[in-house]
Order: sequence, then C-alpha cells, then structure tokens
Amino acid sequence: EFISRGGKEVVCVEMNKSNASFISKMLRSLSIKSVKVVHCNVFDFLNICSREFDFIFADPPYALDGFEALPDKILSKTYGNKNYILSRDGYLILEHPADYNFSAHCNFVKEKKYGNVHFSFFSLK
Repeated sequence: EFISRGGKEVVCVEMNKSNASFISKMLRSLSIKSVKVVHCNVFDFLNICSREFDFIFADPPYALDGFEALPDKILSKTYGNKNYILSRDGYLILEHPADYNFSAHCNFVKEKKYGNVHFSFFSLK
C-alpha cells in the first residue's frame, strides 16, 4: 500500500517463513524492487534495526502477549547516537481490535475505525 501511494522504500518484517517467501515471490512477479522482506521476529528486528523510518505500520497478531506495550517498545527504540527509529515527523500506525484503547498514551495522535479493525496513530512530536 505504501509503495502504491508513492513510498520510495518499504521494509517488511515477517516472522512466518512461508509468508515471507510468498511476499518475496509476489514482489518478484510484480517486478517491485523497492520492498525488502526481512524474515525475522519483529522484536529481534527492533534490537538490530539501525535506521530511521518515516512510517512504521504494525499489524501484530491480536493475541500477542504484551500487545498493549507495543507503542512504547517501538517509540522508545533508538539506534546509533540516540536516534529514534521513527523520524520526528513520522507516524507509528498500530492495527488493533476494539478491545484496546490507546487514547491516553502520551504519543497518541488519533484513531481510525474501519468496521472491527482500529488503527491508532502515534508520533514523537
């Protein structure tokens, strides 16, 4: 979606090997070279990430232990000389079920609802 809307580069972190392979195969068949697929657990990826992103879209399994702590884990992640992996002008977009409400989070910006799916937006501003 981000590439179709003008994004120059996307890093897709996918833990499931079959899903990562399928995504890579589809990208090759569509001749899309601006998406890099990383077969990795996202928490391990956060520990090795050494770059900044303008947008981070997180669509974790809803039954993930510690789901409510995800915004803090992502927003507090730094690399190098204390640079955050989310740019100062960037957004973290977290997909989640209606059971979660992040509106009290200090970095919360807004929530969008599409049926039963909710998207909470966060920023470091």
